[in-house]
Amino acid sequence: MSPEQAEWASGETNAGLAGLLASLPDCLQVNHPSAAHRANSKISVLVQAQRAGLEVPPTWIGNTPSPARAFAEQQGKVVCKSLTRPDITYDSGERSFFPTTPVPAHRINEQVAAHVHQLQHAVEKAFEVRLTVIGRHMFAVRIDAHSTAAQADWRTDPDARSYRVIDLPATVRHGVAALLDHYCLRYAALDLLVQHDGRWLLVDLNTAGQYGWLETALPDLRISQALAAFLARHTDPAPAAEQPVHHASRPRR
Repeated sequence: MSPEQAEWASGETNAGLAGLLASLPDCLQVNHPSAAHRANSKISVLVQAQRAGLEVPPTWIGNTPSPARAFAEQQGKVVCKSLTRPDITYDSGERSFFPTTPVPAHRINEQVAAHVHQLQHAVEKAFEVRLTVIGRHMFAVRIDAHSTAAQADWRTDPDARSYRVIDLPATVRHGVAALLDHYCLRYAALDLLVQHDGRWLLVDLNTAGQYGWLETALPDLRISQALAAFLARHTDPAPAAEQPVHHASRPRR
């Protein structure tokens, strides 16, 4: 097929599969396609997270250079982040990755008008947390970055990270539960930043975020076991125990 025909055929296939899954009656789905679709809007998630009692970094979204520059100057330090997938795959098979990127205010120019951008306050973080939620059970893993690249975006330097299980503050736990209830999600992977003053900020929610790299780093985490139990019995599994620090392997998102 030509590239245009292949694109059309891919859309037909996706519509057929999603439509079939969405029409199944009385079936436990993790997650239901319509619920996942609603929660895949990063803008909606940032708004609903605040309504659920979670804190998010100040964020600007648009394609007008002057307001973008004014926001960056007001915040002092900002980063640019994708609103959809953080990568582009070309016809040749090559792939380019768009990490979270610091952007000085003086670098913001007329190129912003080319498409919509997301600028976000650059949080001075002590560490990050990857939170995997299955039903009501939450697996929180602290991510410590040990290089400049990993501190900006831990996905860019897989050898410069260490992990350990961490407890969630009650306010964060309740906020996350309310956020997932809003979207009717039974599974999600969330990214949070923790400041030196102890404030937790939500920056992302992924309805199909992978977790295998966490179990590689922390073999006793047992997310797979918990997910299997949830699918088999539709019940929340028992909590995982605190685990020591292990060096990370490359993430698969």
